[in-house]
Amino acid sequence: MIMDFALTPGFAQIAIISDTDGHTNLRIAPDGQSAIIYQVPDGHAFFYNYDDIAAKRDWVEIFVAKDPFSLGAMESGDLVGYVHRSRVVLHEDLEKFQGNDFSFRYEISPFDSTEHIIDREDSWVSAIDGRSAWGVLQQLPLSQVNSVEVQYKGRDIQVHPIFYGDIYQCHYDFVVYRRGDTYYVYHGNEDGEGYYEIVWVFNENGLIQRLVGAPF
Repeated sequence: MIMDFALTPGFAQIAIISDTDGHTNLRIAPDGQSAIIYQVPDGHAFFYNYDDIAAKRDWVEIFVAKDPFSLGAMESGDLVGYVHRSRVVLHEDLEKFQGNDFSFRYEISPFDSTEHIIDREDSWVSAIDGRSAWGVLQQLPLSQVNSVEVQYKGRDIQVHPIFYGDIYQCHYDFVVYRRGDTYYVYHGNEDGEGYYEIVWVFNENGLIQRLVGAPF
């Protein structure tokens, strides 16, 4: 079954870096003299501390996934530091895209446990196919993603199964944002305690980032 999703907004604490220098310094403390622990690339997506934005502070605490595709996000944690507010663009402030140059959709089917290796701790599901599974809270998921179909300016973009093999319960709508020639596909999945959010980032080179995590 092919499922398309309408373009409706979500409620994320997700933002991107905007810096004409090509990167922004991630600092260990909220001031311009503290040590630089990483350089976050322009256009990179991340979760941020909402309190810093709400309080209109000059420096914002952000959480940068150590793997740009969040393949081990549950195990490896995030790199935590501060960037100046002037370099932060909230995802909802990006241009919403509703044109024809880019398309994204999932092929989704009911979850079939006979196709997977299920690890359990006592009666809880701890992993599927050897990976931590997003959208799974102790029990087996109801649905799985079989493929991700993307077109960029009339050209098919291949998305390897490793990038959707750990996400389940993909039943919420998504919204597509555009920044220059880069497209950001955002949506939230699952309900209640199993809720998580995902951002797919594509440009002419294909998939360049996949951010997965739970809001906080």
